[in-house]
Amino acid sequence: MKLSLFTRTMGDTARYDRRGDPVSKNVHDLRLFLDPTKEEGNRYTAAVLEKMVESVARYCPRIRIHLVLENATCSGQPITSFYQQTFPRVTSLILHTGPGQPQAHRSSTRPPNQLIFNRSLASRMIGQEVLGGSRDTSCRPNKDFWTGIFNGTSFPALEEVEIHHRTHLSHGWGAPTIDNSELKGLKNITRLAVDGAPELNGFVLMQALPCAPNLKYLELKNIDGLEYDVLAKLLVYALPNLNHFTLHVSHENRSAGKERDHLRTVDPLEAVDPTVSPIHLCPLIREHGKHLPHLDIFLPYVCRELFLSANERLKLNEAGVKTQVAGRYGEKVDNVSVDAVSIVNIITDHRKALSQAKFRAAVKENLAEAKKEEKNKIITMAEYEEQQKQFQMLRTIKREKWSRTVRVGKRLCRSYESWEELGILAGLGQEEIVWVLGNEKLNLGGTYTAGNVGIEKTYDKLFPAKQGTAEAARIQQMRGYRPDGYDHNDDMM
Repeated sequence: MKLSLFTRTMGDTARYDRRGDPVSKNVHDLRLFLDPTKEEGNRYTAAVLEKMVESVARYCPRIRIHLVLENATCSGQPITSFYQQTFPRVTSLILHTGPGQPQAHRSSTRPPNQLIFNRSLASRMIGQEVLGGSRDTSCRPNKDFWTGIFNGTSFPALEEVEIHHRTHLSHGWGAPTIDNSELKGLKNITRLAVDGAPELNGFVLMQALPCAPNLKYLELKNIDGLEYDVLAKLLVYALPNLNHFTLHVSHENRSAGKERDHLRTVDPLEAVDPTVSPIHLCPLIREHGKHLPHLDIFLPYVCRELFLSANERLKLNEAGVKTQVAGRYGEKVDNVSVDAVSIVNIITDHRKALSQAKFRAAVKENLAEAKKEEKNKIITMAEYEEQQKQFQMLRTIKREKWSRTVRVGKRLCRSYESWEELGILAGLGQEEIVWVLGNEKLNLGGTYTAGNVGIEKTYDKLFPAKQGTAEAARIQQMRGYRPDGYDHNDDMM
């Protein structure tokens, strides 16, 4: 056991002061990679791990320990006993975990072969018992999984957490109630990344976020338990307070298709509340993510409302600019094109007028504040101060390299709107912000910044998928290959 040898070596070479306390070793960072499956007898229990971590922390009281568990099991040691132990000086925790292996039964509950008319249906009904085993159902929303990590006593120094689940299971049911006192450790968390964990759903997430005031980096990928009603609340609550936000919604998210279907009944020129049915994430991202330095989203559906407000859409409509100028998936069609010149001129003029009005209002407010403080300030000084604020904002954006990465998995929110238009609108955004767009279905993409010509590339070059992986096979199938039994009516949606 390498960790055991490491701690033993530290003990053998330790020096002690007059009081008998060990003299601190000059070790500041330690990254521990532990794999329970490679140890005889699965010896990495939480109790054993606690003793070793405590030993390291004893010899190195200022050390920062980055603990990485590989091939862990959500329902096995050491995860299930985290809540009973204390792991001092662990500032970063990375879990590569998943369900346990199916266990064979002495007597199978599998139906007789002659009764299984639809074997795939029987498999879904009784899990893996059709194959002579039982499915581990521990991977579902539950408070024990999270309180063991964030109770504030098990990992008192924890700042960053990553959870990577091996399988993206659709076990999003359950509404566990978690008391705020059980999530005290969240107050120190600055970075949280969760990929595919069925233990997380809307109930758990919305109870946890208010307990994490210092969270600046949030990454949520392929979590089927997060439906659009929860995501709408998340965007409103989290985007103004984060520095980095990643949201990847899987193609199989049921609420995405449902809300898109409902969106057909809404006039695209009408200003509606996007947080109520039909829930629309695009305007929420535009409105609440204005001051977010880094955004990375992958959604089954996106549209022009990522860039255009209701007033801007009305301006284009009043000028006679057509929106439905593409194919069903947003692709170019013969003899019809996007009126790029009109779009650029109308939106540029409209935003320039808005910017000037906001500047005048800011100057007026500046003078009013000076008057309250009984200061004599001429208007040119107030204008200069407001201009400096704008320049400082641009310098901040350039220094921090603000970016927006937007990928769509299926199609646009409304059929026959143009993917090409999104690239034009991205080039009209805030100065110095880099937009990277990608359309997985059409294999299109590009990089855009304000005032520059967009650099267009294929989706595969911008976001390459490893050959032979499930992701590569899924993309190939979506772009052309149709398996037996494919319902072509889906293409009409």
